[in-house]
Amino acid sequence: MVTGSRADWGLLKPVAQAIDAAGDMALHLVATGQHAMGDQGSLAAIREDGFEPVAVIDLALDAQPDALSAARATGLASVGIADEIARSSPDLMMVLGDRYEILGAASAAVVMGLPIAHLCGGDVTEGAFDDAIRHAITKLASLHFVTTEAAARRVRQMGEQPDRVFRVGSTGLDTIVQTDMIPRAELASDLGLDAAKDWALVALHPETRGIGADEAAEIVLRAIVDKPDMAFILTGSNADPQGYLIDGAFEAFAENHANAVFHRTLGSRRFLSALRHARLMIGNSSAGLYEAPSLGVATIDIGDRQKGRDAATSVLHSTFDVNDIRRCMEAGLAMNLETVENPYGDGQSAARVLSVLRTVRLGPDLLRKSFVETLP
Repeated sequence: MVTGSRADWGLLKPVAQAIDAAGDMALHLVATGQHAMGDQGSLAAIREDGFEPVAVIDLALDAQPDALSAARATGLASVGIADEIARSSPDLMMVLGDRYEILGAASAAVVMGLPIAHLCGGDVTEGAFDDAIRHAITKLASLHFVTTEAAARRVRQMGEQPDRVFRVGSTGLDTIVQTDMIPRAELASDLGLDAAKDWALVALHPETRGIGADEAAEIVLRAIVDKPDMAFILTGSNADPQGYLIDGAFEAFAENHANAVFHRTLGSRRFLSALRHARLMIGNSSAGLYEAPSLGVATIDIGDRQKGRDAATSVLHSTFDVNDIRRCMEAGLAMNLETVENPYGDGQSAARVLSVLRTVRLGPDLLRKSFVETLP
């Protein structure tokens, strides 16, 4: 199992826990990407979850990654993962999603004859280069664990064999079911928040296919600056190009506004607990579409990064416009969330993944793929 960021680890963790508890499989966890950046805290979070990676592969990403360093990191991931495959001789590689370091890992596996199980293929996120990377990994993978029927249909449309496409839902909902949430007062003290105010969790990542990260951060912060009646939890961006610009803007805002705090990373339990106690999730994180609806939280999804994903009725879409964001925030605060249904499942996804892994036959046959025509 290869993880490259705190985001994909949050979704991989339930599967890792299920494999670890099963007893009939051996898990070799490899951490790379954001985990190898010393100040991110995500590697410590993995260890706090009870897992010790067999390898940590440094991709030479610094605190201010740009497109060139991300492209180089893709190649370094391929080299590092190839060496780890040669060392440990695994039977299967499991990866999730759409990040550049995961594309490097998948490329190494294909060339070395190692089958790939891919989680969260078939999604659409038009505003980021992740979209192309996700579809590329789908074509490299042999097994597909998808979140929704729409995602399953897209994977089949890409020519993948229907009997290798499994709709399991989002493993992020498993984590919600399994997490002992931190009480509001305790979390407020820990994060430095006013427990009496309504909370909003703000998570913003670079679009990479649209508006610049600095301009995006400025617009979001202008939209929330005149809300002294709310408390804002600003979280760190991922390791995409220009992510550091968002971090810098968020950190400066928190330093100058008493109702805002900045935490580069919260860890899974604190993040989900903060989301549980929030009234709104603001930004463009996939957590706003995956987890927030199951926690009864309205999402203000801004811009095109998540454009095309299935979304619950609790997700309100906004452009990068201050007035549009504010309008959606007011609508979200007024929304009745009691009847919201989450399209991403029921919190039992890891068990479904485990069931498939136990029944699939590993070996050369899994590497052979037939392109299935779906169009006349």
